[in-house]
Amino acid sequence: GAIPAAFGVGPGAETRAPMARAIIGGILFSTVVTLFLVPAFYLFAERWRSFASFLARVEDVPNPK
Repeated sequence: GAIPAAFGVGPGAETRAPMARAIIGGILFSTVVTLFLVPAFYLFAERWRSFASFLARVEDVPNPK
């Protein structure tokens, strides 16, 4: 696994440890993006769509004279 390799134990560990740390960092970053940023983007997109439909309805209202 990547976690034991990140601690750098055994022969050749000085070359595998940085790669293992990069793998762990990438996994953690992608998890944060998936759990927090993607749902936030969908929420923003839904609110924007709702606001745009509201503006379209406001423009369709006839002007009483």
